[in-house]
Amino acid sequence: MDQLAPPQIPPRRRLFFPARRFASALALLLVPAVVTADEILTFPAADLVLGQADFTGSAETDPPTGTSLSDVGAIIRDPISGKVFVSDTDNNRVLRYRNPATLANGGSAEFAFGQANLTSRVSGTSASSNSGPAGLALDSSGRLWVADPDNSRVLRFNAAVSTTTSAPAATLVLGQSNFTSGGAAMPPTASSMLSPSGLHFDAAGRLWVVDSGNHRILRFDNVDSLTNGAAADAVLGQGSFTTSAPGSGDSSLNGPRDLTLDSTGTLWVADAGNHRVLGFPSAATLANGSPATRVLGQGNFSSVDAGLSASRFNNPNGVFAVGNSLWVLDSGNHRALRFFPLAGLANGAPAMTVVGQPDFKTAATSIVDARHFTFPFMGIFVDFEGALWVSDQSARRLLRFDPETSARPTITIRGRSRLSTRKRKVTIRGTAFADTSLVSTQVVVGKLRPPIVGLERWSAKVRLKPGTNSVRATARDALGKTSRPARLVITRE
Repeated sequence: MDQLAPPQIPPRRRLFFPARRFASALALLLVPAVVTADEILTFPAADLVLGQADFTGSAETDPPTGTSLSDVGAIIRDPISGKVFVSDTDNNRVLRYRNPATLANGGSAEFAFGQANLTSRVSGTSASSNSGPAGLALDSSGRLWVADPDNSRVLRFNAAVSTTTSAPAATLVLGQSNFTSGGAAMPPTASSMLSPSGLHFDAAGRLWVVDSGNHRILRFDNVDSLTNGAAADAVLGQGSFTTSAPGSGDSSLNGPRDLTLDSTGTLWVADAGNHRVLGFPSAATLANGSPATRVLGQGNFSSVDAGLSASRFNNPNGVFAVGNSLWVLDSGNHRALRFFPLAGLANGAPAMTVVGQPDFKTAATSIVDARHFTFPFMGIFVDFEGALWVSDQSARRLLRFDPETSARPTITIRGRSRLSTRKRKVTIRGTAFADTSLVSTQVVVGKLRPPIVGLERWSAKVRLKPGTNSVRATARDALGKTSRPARLVITRE
């Protein structure tokens, strides 16, 4: 077995494992339509930046202001009001921004959870304070759930979109029995946590929590009936609620950071220390300690090495499933990857799209502009308008990428559009192009579909019947778009 590598932590990073959030699938049902970020192309430019005045800034502001961020983490957008919530981790606050339609670059937050105003950053252990907030989630009732890692707890705030009460008090705490305790149980229990990070609500309203320090995932059912310090209903990554050792293999985790559930009920976990993402199909029905059956970033469940390619990760810290895509924040390689389509995705499959880098072989770290990331950490989210949001931690900013509608792919057949021959077989050649990755080219001759060699430069051996043969060639890209057909008429004499 490969030796387990400790999770990478960027410079200035706290020694807990922050994360993120997710809009409840129930809440998303309240909007007329949900679009995906499937039309975001490789290496796009962001169209909005928060936390900095422009796309080239990365300065820290101390004391903070309404326009500054420091070690930004989780991000979530409310599907009803359109407001944006961001974990400003080092400033010990969660910021609420107006609908981004009204925001310009460097726009100010309108409210802070965990602080009395927008210029303070004190940490604390109470119902109205926190210490290094991480994961965020909104439930179907509009309540904000916040992972508070340094206090080993999760807090719930009512009326999160509309409240204007200074330093509002949380109404529920998980991981602790009350609002003034912040220790961690050793060994752990079903009611304890250690540095919780990612949060997610599934379509049935279950709350899933990444309990990072205990290397496990906790599930809480019936959240409306929970009381302070309630016990979790299930655990993955550990065989029981009282174990907490890190590990590899298909049943263990090593410093998990984030999680998401796709539309089929598969739970995807960013297993950062093992440089992989694990998939647990039908997760809500699994027994405690059940193994994963899906893995990305590694070719199998025993490998844990970091890598740089379309199919390898270095410290993945964020995941978000939307539509038929899975987005992974590959922090150590300073990029976000999209895996598509999720249906039938093979273990170890390559990504189709990269954001933050120009290709799958580059991991630049020092460029601060609208296209690059400098250690993005945990925050990756696709909103109801299809925009991709990424927390660029080391540049102390939040970037938004609007969907870019790509043109159809194109395909050509080399040579004349009509020709005559006495041969029974001919080889035709052509080219194909797409704004995003090509998936396939296809040639049809009558009812026959001869095999194709190549994509951008392709060829096919075509068997001809006597008389007129109509040849039709098409190309399909990673977004499922099909080219207009290229046609060739071949007369066999």
